[in-house]
Amino acid sequence: MVMVVLMIAFSFVLSFIMSHFLGIDYMTSFFATAPGGIMDISLIAYDFKANTSQVALLQLIRLISVISFVPFFTKKCYERSKNKKVNFEKKIENEIDKEEKVLNKSEKSLAFTLVIGIIGGIIGYFSHLPAGTMSFAMAFVAFFNVKTQKAYMPLPLRKLIQTFGGALIGAKVTLADVVALKTLVLPIVLIIVGFCLMNVLVGFFLYKATKFSLPTALLSASPGGMSDISLMAEDLGANGPQVASMQFLRAIFIVGVYPLIIKLL
Repeated sequence: MVMVVLMIAFSFVLSFIMSHFLGIDYMTSFFATAPGGIMDISLIAYDFKANTSQVALLQLIRLISVISFVPFFTKKCYERSKNKKVNFEKKIENEIDKEEKVLNKSEKSLAFTLVIGIIGGIIGYFSHLPAGTMSFAMAFVAFFNVKTQKAYMPLPLRKLIQTFGGALIGAKVTLADVVALKTLVLPIVLIIVGFCLMNVLVGFFLYKATKFSLPTALLSASPGGMSDISLMAEDLGANGPQVASMQFLRAIFIVGVYPLIIKLL
């Protein structure tokens, strides 16, 4: 919980700098610096009338910088503290395939997941809460999975949903947005430096304030790349389940709480 609060506070500092000194409107700045998933944040930004093309681009830059920096920095810290090499040859594709095989979910599980998600989404829509549709659908399915361990979303369907989300965001891109991309050089630099700094500061705070090992703390504090970071954890000397749990909590709180905070502001 403290980790998420620190991330949100750091994100607000970055959004303040971006909106006041770099010429990005404040609503776009809020979502461009949100430490959540690219698709989730971009879709929520669409509901808030932010510039979704800029949000999606800056979120992509954030993800690339995090995935590039965090494992490298964690690996160096682990090698220095343990004085041994880390095998960094793990194939993420094989891990995903293995995960799909272990789950071995049925079509019935998929049907239950979709129905419960739709029910949650409808309730969220009529609640008129910020990002209520996505947040309620996520909460309902998460509760169902915690109780039954039967929620299931096959990889092809996930890709299809991401395709529709990408099409929705792409439909908002105009020629003016493309021309304006050349003005995003400084915001991109801010995103890269800011999020790498966020990871280091929050990671070392977790390391000092908890019983997490340094690799576990640094990977847990990664502001993005939940699936990739969780899969890399074991090879980097971290506690995989702890990293996955912290990353999941980050994703849940950012999608559920971040829009409410922005609405109140």
